[in-house]
Amino acid sequence: MGEPRQVDLQVSGGTPPYHFEITQGEFPEALNLSAEGTISGTVTKVVDDTTVFIKVTDEEGASLTQAFDVQVSEP
Repeated sequence: MGEPRQVDLQVSGGTPPYHFEITQGEFPEALNLSAEGTISGTVTKVVDDTTVFIKVTDEEGASLTQAFDVQVSEP
């Protein structure tokens, strides 16, 4: 918390390039998801569990949606 963070989502299978998008829910304030699958930002306050659904689509149009539980706690 209070420090810049970055996580690159990983995909196995399919045909790159991949496109990522949030289809349901939202990240805590200050966190963002790029279309390339990078979650980044600097969270400055505690956030209880929240669920975000992220969809990845490959070059061929195949897609998968996965739920991610996100929590920000004190260091």
